[in-house]
Amino acid sequence: MQRMDDCAPAAFPKFAHAKAFTCVSLGVSTRAFRDKYTIAKDPTKYCQMLGMIDVTGGQMAPFPGGIVIREREGKVVGAVGVSGASADEDEYCALAGVEAANLEGMFTEPVCHSLKEK
Repeated sequence: MQRMDDCAPAAFPKFAHAKAFTCVSLGVSTRAFRDKYTIAKDPTKYCQMLGMIDVTGGQMAPFPGGIVIREREGKVVGAVGVSGASADEDEYCALAGVEAANLEGMFTEPVCHSLKEK
């Protein structure tokens, strides 16, 4: 786990870890996890999501900033969790970091981000 210099000492590292844990555990981005249980505004689904978070001792995070890294065949090989800015900015930074790492034969979920320069 890496941390930016002069970063606020709050729970950001724990949030980042929870985002990565969610991705590896479920094989989806944290945005996809959140959307699956909240988009329809179904209280039962929302309670299921809260139950998953509770059962894991708070180790899952239902907000963007966690991305999945997959090999070409689709197998999950890792994840990146970022926290400290807005959820959209966290997700963008995670994608930018993986892109900068030039991981040959790997792709992310999501593949791109709306904040990315066109």
